[in-house]
Amino acid sequence: MRKNRRNSDMGYLNGGLFECSGEWIHPERRIESNEIIFVQRGKVCIEEDGISYELEKNDIIALEKGKRHFGTRKTEDVAFYWFHFSDDIPAKVIRGAASQISVLIRQLFHYENSPQYPRRTLDLMLELILTEIAVSAAESSPSALAEQICEWVRINSNRKITVGEISEKYKYNSDYLSRLIKQNKGVTLEKYIIKQRLDYAKKMLLSTENNISEVAALCGFESYQLFLKFFEYHEKMSPSAYRKLYYGIHMNSH
Repeated sequence: MRKNRRNSDMGYLNGGLFECSGEWIHPERRIESNEIIFVQRGKVCIEEDGISYELEKNDIIALEKGKRHFGTRKTEDVAFYWFHFSDDIPAKVIRGAASQISVLIRQLFHYENSPQYPRRTLDLMLELILTEIAVSAAESSPSALAEQICEWVRINSNRKITVGEISEKYKYNSDYLSRLIKQNKGVTLEKYIIKQRLDYAKKMLLSTENNISEVAALCGFESYQLFLKFFEYHEKMSPSAYRKLYYGIHMNSH
């Protein structure tokens, strides 16, 4: 389904629904208008301005005019709404956007196919859609995402965590997530993970009477030796020395 609007250099330009049941990859392009892609089915793997994105159902991405974008890998059974416009981009990426936005997009396409509706109707619908996207973006802002990731790391600090695992879970590029955490927490994502694992290990050392091997297991280490190496490298003392130094002192994280 494809639609083209005539005689306009502002607001809504054109849009439609793209569907492919077979194998597909986004072609390389550099266009002179902004574009919204709202995934309805499958995965869209795309790169713009050196940053890679993997989009799934209900994810939205805004592609900027004049910037080169292209697919990074082939996927199958893909469907997404797309439309071009000349207004400012409301947000770069939104994960799990509200279904209300897809309803508004379908209404936009309906009005475009109905001659009785004036041109202004399309621009008003575009304004409403972009406003809804901006509201969704505010509710899932970078700082909110950073807090969500940090809380997940804290909850899972009793086991091995990798930046790659977090990238896969939240569907963001690893480099982007590291920059995001650095901006919000002052350290990279990898260092934040290490800090949380150390904090958990210290808590286990000081709040339990388990021996060091048992503490290592509670902290998700496969062996006592790995735990010892990790702890000594970052704390410059052994777990036993740390326990002897601080055991009995009231620990408070507030």
